[in-house]
Amino acid sequence: MRSRHIASLAIIFSCIASSVDAELRALPESLHIQPGEYTPVKWPGLEHAIEIYVPPEYSADRSWPMIMNYHGTHEMPHADVCRHLLGGKHFVLIGMEYNHRGPGIFSPEEGKKMVQNGLRTYRAVRKWISSQLNIDQKRVYVSGLSKGGWHTSNLGDKDMVNIAGLIITMAGRHWSQTRAINESAFREKPIYIGVGEHDPNCPHAHYAKEYYRRCGARVSFEEFPGIGHQLTTRSGLLKDWLEVEGALKSIPEQERAAQLSMWLKDKLDAITEAQVANDQLKQYYLLQLLRNNPKMHMCSPAELKKVSVIWDKLLSDSKEVSAEFKAQQMFTKNLQKEVLWLDSSSRSLANLKKVHKAYHNTAHAHPETRYVLLAEGSRKRVAKTIASAEQSIQEAREEAKRRREESRSRMMPPTIRYK
Repeated sequence: MRSRHIASLAIIFSCIASSVDAELRALPESLHIQPGEYTPVKWPGLEHAIEIYVPPEYSADRSWPMIMNYHGTHEMPHADVCRHLLGGKHFVLIGMEYNHRGPGIFSPEEGKKMVQNGLRTYRAVRKWISSQLNIDQKRVYVSGLSKGGWHTSNLGDKDMVNIAGLIITMAGRHWSQTRAINESAFREKPIYIGVGEHDPNCPHAHYAKEYYRRCGARVSFEEFPGIGHQLTTRSGLLKDWLEVEGALKSIPEQERAAQLSMWLKDKLDAITEAQVANDQLKQYYLLQLLRNNPKMHMCSPAELKKVSVIWDKLLSDSKEVSAEFKAQQMFTKNLQKEVLWLDSSSRSLANLKKVHKAYHNTAHAHPETRYVLLAEGSRKRVAKTIASAEQSIQEAREEAKRRREESRSRMMPPTIRYK
């Protein structure tokens, strides 16, 4: 069965490769770019031009990392968030366009075709840009906002072996998504996920976090407090993520160590201010963000130890923080159970009801923490899935009963009436 699946994938990818070459033949042979500005390129079959941004300091003498960004539903192609956070430096940026714009509800076959078309265009754009600019093929990233975040997740599932990392904002990973083609391709790859605290996609973002961590990815997760499904360009964590994947990989080790020491000092100063103000929860969440920061992977063992000591002391000294930490651990375990259920082949209703009960218990065990809202939201989401499954089971039983009765009536001999 697995060999047949691999063979069918090989056929699909060979078809995609041939259609990629067909798209490339319709493009100009050379690209005239103004560094520091967006350059539009009309792409065959797309409603709007893709936008190419080359940093002012670009030189073909060395290879450059590239981010291919997918916009939100009603937006035009751009890569403005990354450009803003980077100050327009360090990366070649591509504002991608969709084969199908706007929202919509599609049949499974239509959805499958859209994913294949999106994968084909992504590969064609990447191949053509690489023929025009000196792109480091080991440092090509895919990012997306809202609809673009879902699209980024799908592309990661299909082509993570050729992608250096993902940026998913205002989205996550949907429960209905099949498992990635090659889950081992996520191992040690950096993935940033950012979502508003009140965004309806927040549970999907948490699910994505747990799924990618199970695949071995280095996940940086950020929840923006107090906002819903909206964009923020004030993300310090995403800025640090971009610096790690961009500027910090391009400078000498000694200079990088000095920059990281200054950065860590500023972060610890902010944590000390929260401690002086006796705001232990703020101190806890600042420390949590710091431990989750990709720059910590580049810090020295002594600096890592320093942060660990502060963390352990806060957990042991503050009952409020200890309760928040326990609630978070409990909620995370519930998410992991849900991920295991989604990844299982059987997906039994009995096991899903156990997940539902676990979320219920978390919400009631820690009512004083912020995780009561997350747990209750997840409980309601799982309850809807259970109700839908039970309705489907009931409908299937009624249909089976109807068919049995029809079959029985056909088998019964006709009634003979005598006068």
